[in-house]
Amino acid sequence: MKIRTLLAVAATLMLGLTTAPTESSAQPIVLKFPHDVPTNQIKGMGADRLRKLVAERMKGRVVIQVYPNGQLYPNERDALEALQQGAVHLVQPTFAKWTPVIPEFAIFELPFVITSEDMMRKAMDSPELGGKLFNDKLRAKGMHPLGVSPNGFRDMGMRRKRISKLEDFVGLKVRIQDSTTFNAFMKYAGAIPVPIGFAETYSAVSAGIVDGWEGPLDGTYASKMYEVAPVISLTHHVFNAYLMATNAKFWDGLPPDIRTELKGIIDEVVAWQWSYAEQSQKEAKTKLTALGVKLHEIDPAEKARMVKHFRGVHQQFKDVVGQDMLDAMYKLADQDMAAR
Repeated sequence: MKIRTLLAVAATLMLGLTTAPTESSAQPIVLKFPHDVPTNQIKGMGADRLRKLVAERMKGRVVIQVYPNGQLYPNERDALEALQQGAVHLVQPTFAKWTPVIPEFAIFELPFVITSEDMMRKAMDSPELGGKLFNDKLRAKGMHPLGVSPNGFRDMGMRRKRISKLEDFVGLKVRIQDSTTFNAFMKYAGAIPVPIGFAETYSAVSAGIVDGWEGPLDGTYASKMYEVAPVISLTHHVFNAYLMATNAKFWDGLPPDIRTELKGIIDEVVAWQWSYAEQSQKEAKTKLTALGVKLHEIDPAEKARMVKHFRGVHQQFKDVVGQDMLDAMYKLADQDMAAR
């Protein structure tokens, strides 16, 4: 763990926030919630909504302290370490950032493994998938799941070339986030992955260093990426989501009534995030269309071809995620595609 992380953990421990207060304690139960995004992004908005609802309904018995924009831990992997040690009480990283702790979470980052939002919900509820990962694996690491929130599907934004079939990926230089699964995805597609920080992506696409990037539509609109990558293909290749968790020892030590009421509020916030994410993507699509940006749908038969084709790259990760879990995903995906 980095020196900065150690100092932050030590400071929190000194404040005595690592265990839940007893039911007779007059002091409020304080939950520290660090995250890495602005307050106007869906995760940041959800954290602020949680803080306000807890303040309104729990009348000072519980206090949520939110630290946005990486104020407490610039790297959410450090925040995960702090959660395991009990220095913070809520975290909500993407699945990609969970993989160093629980490698099997990489299954949610594989290309074309999730075929719809409805399928994602079924995967979360499945005993073979969500049950095994969110309960068994997470609890074994001393953490407790509280909910999964969406950020929508990721699509391809190119300077000039439309993606309408598998072969269109070949030779494209595509900006990706620094991720093993995204790197494998692009290489398997015949494209050239180029890891670049998000802050530098606009200028990299504009200068022609890369041919384009991939990301959700609301991010495309908010960052004005459509100005430099106006040819958007709705590949829906990865479903972005966040997993909220707490320290298991802390959670189990809360008074039962507090735990029940707090979980109810968290469930309400997570439900709001699902609704907001769907609306946000629809609004982004409408706004981009109004600006004259072309949004290209993928032919259903070609999308089915992509779903089957990219199962080949999944095999590179079968020793990590397990063939049984891949098979469970495929069963849900095949049912989902057949129902369309």
